[in-house]
Amino acid sequence: MVKTMWGGCVSALLATIVVASEDRVAADSIYRLQQEGWVITQKADRVESRAGLPPYQHLVRRVAISTYRLGRGDRALTCEIIYDSQRDRQQEVCGPIVSRETN
Repeated sequence: MVKTMWGGCVSALLATIVVASEDRVAADSIYRLQQEGWVITQKADRVESRAGLPPYQHLVRRVAISTYRLGRGDRALTCEIIYDSQRDRQQEVCGPIVSRETN
């Protein structure tokens, strides 16, 4: 009975790890785009200071933002990875570049 219980726990743990890993590679993640042949052409990092959220509104909240420009052929995308220190959450957002600089 103990062996069956441990086996079930290990199976549940492995299933959780697989699901969590799939969640980390979002539909338009930078990693997935690179696997499809997109190339990072530019990267910029910045940290914004924002007001804290209740009940810590008196503290400064740091939000780290990494902006990536990716290209493939004549197509281009911009992706941002946003990390909010107070919420301890990371978000990745990708979309088309609205206008391209032509110099």
